[in-house]
Amino acid sequence: MTFPTITSFMKKTISLMNFSSSFYINFDAQSIEHDFLLLNKIAEDHGRFLSEDSVDDYFYRSFLQYQCQMARASTMKKIILDVTAVVLFPFYIAVALIYKLMVSSNITDENKKPIAVSAVNIRNDLIQKSLTEKYTIISSKKNRIILDRNGLLFLRSLFHMFPTHPYFILKCMVKISMYSYHCKIYNPEAIMAASEYSFTSSILTCYLEQQKIKHINIMHGEKIYNIRDSFFRFSEFFCLGSVLC
Repeated sequence: MTFPTITSFMKKTISLMNFSSSFYINFDAQSIEHDFLLLNKIAEDHGRFLSEDSVDDYFYRSFLQYQCQMARASTMKKIILDVTAVVLFPFYIAVALIYKLMVSSNITDENKKPIAVSAVNIRNDLIQKSLTEKYTIISSKKNRIILDRNGLLFLRSLFHMFPTHPYFILKCMVKISMYSYHCKIYNPEAIMAASEYSFTSSILTCYLEQQKIKHINIMHGEKIYNIRDSFFRFSEFFCLGSVLC
């Protein structure tokens, strides 16, 4: 098995662990009411951890969004996700560290220019004119993974704060390692996404802002009430032509 094949296999395995698609099953008035009550309870129980002046705010926003999403998962599914995450951890960390050594020698000054990287495929007509005027936008089609010093520090913080939630930690580290690759290759001023539904988004915002990089979100389609989208935090959020900071 070649190195690229291993990384592709790991990313596909983690992708199969995603349960977000289940949030559109039986989405009726009763489930909305249930989610509304659950969201209020989570906010009451954990709201004390949220403060815009604290770095922990980003971490807890991601964790609370994760809690909102896991509320619909069965106990068996939670166990399977956590056990699978524990098994994948050592392989994932080893591959990400090795790949960092492989890509570091390929960086040139030509790559390091002020740009905005689109981490996902966002239609050009959905990107606001103010962004296209401000940034040279590059759509990155490579989802490679590396772990740098900042990524390892985040991994340590995640283990310290949420030691009993390995699936949560693994998903956050997968996205951080992908963003780390974009940062290493392109040295961007911003990374663009359309992922307010992802519980990793707030931690990714923290990871980028500590490196003076903005995390900009373009709203992912039309929205109705969904507990899945709760608690996220970005540097900038564009919604129907308006920006919310």
